[in-house]
Amino acid sequence: MAGNPLLTGLMRPLEARTHWLFRLTAQRDPTQQCSEHEELYQAIAAGDGDRAASLAHDHITAGRQVSVALAAEWTDPEIDPEAVAARRRRRR
Repeated sequence: MAGNPLLTGLMRPLEARTHWLFRLTAQRDPTQQCSEHEELYQAIAAGDGDRAASLAHDHITAGRQVSVALAAEWTDPEIDPEAVAARRRRRR
């Protein structure tokens, strides 16, 4: 948005990683994810680092379960990861 080439270059890998992560966790309940993000934001805004760390850990762990299950599907050579990801995107 800033139109700054340096910032754009720095943010591009982070943006790509974020999109990839969201595709991996697309099966998670968006209402639950939003609630987790709101709780995390409130802890950060309140300056409660310990609570924020705990909430972030729990949030990542919940997302990881979905990602690990998806990765297990991809260990089968008969499954095309791109096709699986494309099907998941269309279900939204």
